[in-house]
Amino acid sequence: MKRMLLLVLLLPFCTLPAVAQNSISLDGYLKSFFTVFRLPDYGNLPFLADQTDLGAVNNRVRLKLRHQHGGWFTANLAYDFSPRIQDPVLFENQLLPVGINPLSYRAFDWNARLYPGEDEIPGSFGIFHNLDRAVVEIKTPPADLIIGRQAIAWGSGRVINPTDVIAPFAFQELDTEERIGVDAVRVRVPLSALAEVDAG
Repeated sequence: MKRMLLLVLLLPFCTLPAVAQNSISLDGYLKSFFTVFRLPDYGNLPFLADQTDLGAVNNRVRLKLRHQHGGWFTANLAYDFSPRIQDPVLFENQLLPVGINPLSYRAFDWNARLYPGEDEIPGSFGIFHNLDRAVVEIKTPPADLIIGRQAIAWGSGRVINPTDVIAPFAFQELDTEERIGVDAVRVRVPLSALAEVDAG
């Protein structure tokens, strides 16, 4: 079932007519973050004994593929590849509160950590990946249909957004450019130039 769904999502990119070649775009970016955590003395957490300063270097490569056919069909794929160098305790334990895990809103997903494997003991280096977008959008005069892994945001807020319950950013998140994709089917019905109904 997982392979079939992935094939359906990749099909628009594989069977493109020659006239649509100019509507394909491939782009991406590279980001690097260096973070130091200065933690208070947690006497009740044995894995943090005598360790109050923790560091992490996170590199993120994001590749984005977009195909647009006419004005009615759009398909998007986005893949993240992230090598990280950090203290081993950060691979094994969650130090800060996470809240809602947006990955729980996915019908299927692969293991986020490529290296080391699940049965290996992590050192200070790890490689992570994420198929973050795999979405098809079909536009018709009465409504737009959006199917697949997509970014969904509710409301807005500068620091904390209490209405954003689907895929909120963690409090300590530095990179808030791309929201984590969740699997959904959405229908948008325009009511006027400034109003629409969005359901999914």
